[in-house]
Amino acid sequence: MGLDEPLARIAIVKGGHDFVLDAGVGYGAIDFEIGQIRVIPRGIDPQTLWSRPSAPKNVDAVLDKPAYREHARKHGNCGTYSLAEASVAVPFVGAAVGALTIAQLLRLAALRPSSQLSQIELGMVEAATAGVFNEVPSRGLGGFDFSFA
Repeated sequence: MGLDEPLARIAIVKGGHDFVLDAGVGYGAIDFEIGQIRVIPRGIDPQTLWSRPSAPKNVDAVLDKPAYREHARKHGNCGTYSLAEASVAVPFVGAAVGALTIAQLLRLAALRPSSQLSQIELGMVEAATAGVFNEVPSRGLGGFDFSFA
Protein backbone atom coordinates (compact mmCIF):
# COMPACT_ATOMS: atom_id res chain seq x y z
CA MET A 1 0.00 0.00 0.00
CA GLY A 2 1.43 3.35 -1.01
CA LEU A 3 0.99 6.63 0.82
CA ASP A 4 -1.43 7.56 -1.94
CA GLU A 5 -4.03 5.41 -0.25
CA PRO A 6 -6.21 6.77 2.58
CA LEU A 7 -5.49 3.85 4.94
CA ALA A 8 -1.76 4.63 5.05
CA ARG A 9 -2.42 8.31 5.70
CA ILE A 10 -4.95 7.50 8.43
CA ALA A 11 -2.43 5.21 10.13
CA ILE A 12 0.18 7.99 10.16
CA VAL A 13 -2.27 10.51 11.67
CA LYS A 14 -3.15 7.97 14.39
CA GLY A 15 0.54 7.96 15.39
CA GLY A 16 -0.05 10.63 18.03
CA HIS A 17 2.11 13.41 16.59
CA ASP A 18 1.33 17.01 17.54
CA PHE A 19 0.84 17.80 13.84
CA VAL A 20 0.95 15.80 10.63
CA LEU A 21 1.47 17.59 7.32
CA ASP A 22 0.05 15.80 4.32
CA ALA A 23 0.40 16.91 0.72
CA GLY A 24 -1.16 15.34 -2.32
CA VAL A 25 -1.32 16.15 -6.00
CA GLY A 26 -3.73 15.08 -8.70
CA TYR A 27 -2.82 12.03 -10.74
CA GLY A 28 -4.64 12.20 -14.02
CA ALA A 29 -4.86 14.22 -17.19
CA ILE A 30 -7.77 16.20 -15.72
CA ASP A 31 -6.52 17.00 -12.21
CA PHE A 32 -2.71 16.78 -12.47
CA GLU A 33 -2.22 20.42 -11.45
CA ILE A 34 -4.39 20.31 -8.33
CA GLY A 35 -2.77 20.08 -4.92
CA GLN A 36 -4.13 19.60 -1.42
CA ILE A 37 -2.23 20.32 1.77
CA ARG A 38 -3.49 19.28 5.17
CA VAL A 39 -2.11 20.36 8.54
CA ILE A 40 -3.66 17.89 10.93
CA PRO A 41 -3.41 18.54 14.68
CA ARG A 42 -3.49 15.78 17.26
CA GLY A 43 -7.07 14.93 18.24
CA ILE A 44 -8.67 15.16 14.79
CA ASP A 45 -10.41 11.95 13.73
CA PRO A 46 -8.49 10.91 10.60
CA GLN A 47 -11.37 8.75 9.37
CA THR A 48 -13.20 11.96 8.41
CA LEU A 49 -10.36 13.47 6.36
CA TRP A 50 -10.23 11.32 3.22
CA SER A 51 -12.92 9.75 1.13
CA ARG A 52 -12.46 6.20 0.00
CA PRO A 53 -13.25 5.25 -3.58
CA SER A 54 -15.76 2.46 -4.04
CA ALA A 55 -13.28 0.65 -6.30
CA PRO A 56 -9.49 0.86 -6.50
CA LYS A 57 -7.88 2.82 -9.33
CA ASN A 58 -7.50 0.77 -12.48
CA VAL A 59 -4.43 2.34 -14.04
CA ASP A 60 -4.19 -0.38 -16.70
CA ALA A 61 -7.70 0.44 -17.95
CA VAL A 62 -6.81 4.12 -18.32
CA LEU A 63 -3.55 3.34 -20.11
CA ASP A 64 -5.44 1.00 -22.45
CA LYS A 65 -7.56 3.85 -23.84
CA PRO A 66 -6.90 4.60 -27.53
CA ALA A 67 -5.32 8.03 -26.91
CA TYR A 68 -2.82 6.63 -24.40
CA ARG A 69 -1.99 3.65 -26.62
CA GLU A 70 -1.37 5.96 -29.59
CA HIS A 71 0.84 8.25 -27.52
CA ALA A 72 2.86 5.28 -26.22
CA ARG A 73 3.20 3.91 -29.75
CA LYS A 74 4.57 7.22 -31.05
CA HIS A 75 6.55 8.42 -28.05
CA GLY A 76 6.95 5.53 -25.64
CA ASN A 77 6.48 6.47 -22.02
CA CYS A 78 8.53 9.62 -22.45
CA GLY A 79 8.38 11.88 -19.42
CA THR A 80 6.44 9.53 -17.19
CA TYR A 81 7.38 7.44 -14.19
CA SER A 82 5.05 5.45 -11.97
CA LEU A 83 5.32 5.64 -8.19
CA ALA A 84 2.73 4.15 -5.82
CA GLU A 85 0.62 3.24 -8.84
CA ALA A 86 0.33 6.88 -9.96
CA SER A 87 2.06 8.69 -12.78
CA VAL A 88 4.50 11.35 -11.69
CA ALA A 89 5.35 13.26 -14.82
CA VAL A 90 4.81 16.92 -14.00
CA PRO A 91 7.57 18.03 -11.63
CA PHE A 92 6.45 21.67 -11.36
CA VAL A 93 3.28 20.58 -9.56
CA GLY A 94 5.21 18.63 -6.94
CA ALA A 95 7.68 21.49 -6.51
CA ALA A 96 4.91 24.06 -6.03
CA VAL A 97 2.90 21.91 -3.61
CA GLY A 98 6.12 21.01 -1.76
CA ALA A 99 6.98 24.70 -1.33
CA LEU A 100 3.48 25.47 -0.04
CA THR A 101 3.73 22.54 2.39
CA ILE A 102 7.05 23.84 3.72
CA ALA A 103 5.37 27.24 4.16
CA GLN A 104 2.77 25.58 6.41
CA LEU A 105 5.55 23.94 8.42
CA LEU A 106 7.20 27.35 8.83
CA ARG A 107 3.86 28.79 10.02
CA LEU A 108 3.75 26.12 12.72
CA ALA A 109 7.37 26.78 13.72
CA ALA A 110 6.62 30.53 13.94
CA LEU A 111 3.59 29.81 16.16
CA ARG A 112 1.17 31.12 13.54
CA PRO A 113 -2.21 29.62 12.57
CA SER A 114 -2.33 27.09 9.76
CA SER A 115 -5.17 25.85 7.60
CA GLN A 116 -6.37 22.28 8.16
CA LEU A 117 -7.01 21.97 4.42
CA SER A 118 -5.75 24.09 1.55
CA GLN A 119 -6.47 23.32 -2.08
CA ILE A 120 -4.97 24.95 -5.14
CA GLU A 121 -5.25 24.47 -8.87
CA LEU A 122 -2.04 25.81 -10.37
CA GLY A 123 -3.78 26.74 -13.62
CA MET A 124 -6.25 28.90 -11.70
CA VAL A 125 -4.58 30.12 -8.50
CA GLU A 126 -7.32 32.69 -7.87
CA ALA A 127 -9.60 29.74 -7.00
CA ALA A 128 -7.37 28.55 -4.15
CA THR A 129 -9.26 27.68 -0.99
CA ALA A 130 -8.35 27.33 2.67
CA GLY A 131 -10.51 25.54 5.17
CA VAL A 132 -10.82 25.76 8.93
CA PHE A 133 -7.77 27.19 10.67
CA ASN A 134 -6.02 25.25 13.41
CA GLU A 135 -5.42 26.86 16.77
CA VAL A 136 -2.06 28.56 17.13
CA PRO A 137 0.45 26.03 18.53
CA SER A 138 1.15 26.58 22.21
CA ARG A 139 4.82 25.66 21.82
CA GLY A 140 7.39 25.60 19.07
CA LEU A 141 8.45 22.53 17.13
CA GLY A 142 11.77 22.28 18.95
CA GLY A 143 14.81 24.32 19.73
CA PHE A 144 16.40 25.54 22.90
CA ASP A 145 16.96 28.75 24.85
CA PHE A 146 20.19 30.56 24.06
CA SER A 147 21.78 33.63 25.56
CA PHE A 148 24.96 35.51 24.65
CA ALA A 149 25.39 36.55 28.31
